[in-house]
Amino acid sequence: MVSLAEKPRFFLLPVIILFVIILTLCCGCVIPIPPLPQQVTPTITPVPTATHTPSEKVIGNIEAGGTYSSYTNIRDPKTTRYTLRLVGPTDADFDLYVKVGSAPTPHDYDYRSENSFSNEQIDIPNPPLGTYYWLIKSYQGEGDFTLYIDYEYEIPPLTITHTKTPSPTPSPVPGYLTYSNEVQGFRISYPVDWTKTENVQGATVVFISPLEGYDDTFRENLNVVVTPFYGYVDMESATNEAIEQLSNEFSNFYLIERNAMKLDGSDAMRIVYTGKYLGYDIKWLQVLTIKNNRLYVVSYAAIPGKYNTYLGKVNQMINSFKVI
Repeated sequence: MVSLAEKPRFFLLPVIILFVIILTLCCGCVIPIPPLPQQVTPTITPVPTATHTPSEKVIGNIEAGGTYSSYTNIRDPKTTRYTLRLVGPTDADFDLYVKVGSAPTPHDYDYRSENSFSNEQIDIPNPPLGTYYWLIKSYQGEGDFTLYIDYEYEIPPLTITHTKTPSPTPSPVPGYLTYSNEVQGFRISYPVDWTKTENVQGATVVFISPLEGYDDTFRENLNVVVTPFYGYVDMESATNEAIEQLSNEFSNFYLIERNAMKLDGSDAMRIVYTGKYLGYDIKWLQVLTIKNNRLYVVSYAAIPGKYNTYLGKVNQMINSFKVI
């Protein structure tokens, strides 16, 4: 028997990494809108010379009525999305502005995000090449902030020698299609109005719920991660290790449910939990099973208030999962 101590942190790390990407992929857009007058006349901070690299976070502090500014360059023509997400103090009101080619102000910008609190987001699909200057302005209050800067790039098609990936086929369940992957050895059904994306940062496939509007800043999704596994460990011990990892990865981790089940006739474990990640409160459902020397992890992530909205479809997807 292979002990858990001999195989540290192999269960859910690929899934945890994926959640970062899903948060980036599934954000709604903030579209340019005509500028409106701001009540406070700003004092613009000179633009620093440092350029922040993709998928990085900027941590800083703003005094009441103050600003913080910098810029990033988009030089890769394969960039498909540029996202700035600001997380600030709960008792302050910070606003976020972006302008291409020159420093923005609260009265002169190309994109803006203004709410009555300090969490803001600007999402720019298919951004033109150039220098994107951004400004954080304290409308009210002061404190520390974190600005997450994320880029998405065009993903080249997966090429597998001597292997043909079949197109989605109708599922026996009305309103669903069937996704099949012979290389990773599984198939699963998914709703026809969900978006399918393959090979996303360690996940074999991700199914993304429909966009509900421009204020839909997190799109619920289900993904399948497959990793090689050799040796033996029972599902109870595997789940204990997984829960320990999750409690260390997510702040405010809380385990809601833990139940043994069968997935495609094999022993499996279903866990439901909540936690905070990158400023989002998230509720997860995960099903783990080991078969044919592979660990299969099927994960559903949702904003807690929308968790039940898609739970029926998610259960249908999980029940349709087959190892082939």
